[in-house]
Amino acid sequence: MRLSTLGPSHWICVQLPRSRAIAPPRILSDQELQLLMAASHRVSTDLHLRGQTLSTLIGLLASTGLRSGEALRLDRSDVDLATGVRRSARANSGKTGWSPFTRSTLAALREYTRHRDLAFPASADPAFFSSAPAAADSAAAACLRLSPSVR
Repeated sequence: MRLSTLGPSHWICVQLPRSRAIAPPRILSDQELQLLMAASHRVSTDLHLRGQTLSTLIGLLASTGLRSGEALRLDRSDVDLATGVRRSARANSGKTGWSPFTRSTLAALREYTRHRDLAFPASADPAFFSSAPAAADSAAAACLRLSPSVR
């Protein structure tokens, strides 16, 4: 709502339409999240790790509240699986902090890492999520292809 004036003692109230440029977020139920994670395993039958990458990524987004871009930009050095924390940079202050993972998220990340390292044992790619030798771009592209069916 916006107030406008016609003069010193005359006010009118104008109802402005709400912008729908950005759709409101849709919160998935636990069951929907489980179905989405299960379906993500079937995204690529050629590359088993791609489905596991998507499933782990979806679980990480749901459990931490990270934005998709933040999760896709995680490097291996940002995730400490021994202590169960991830490095988080604060854009405003430029400071770095550490955020803990839940036990179930940590277990899923460790399982994913085991499979990733078996698939790409000598990878020089610093990206945490890898589903193909050219990692972050492949994971991001797969997420973008998956997202329209989620809406």
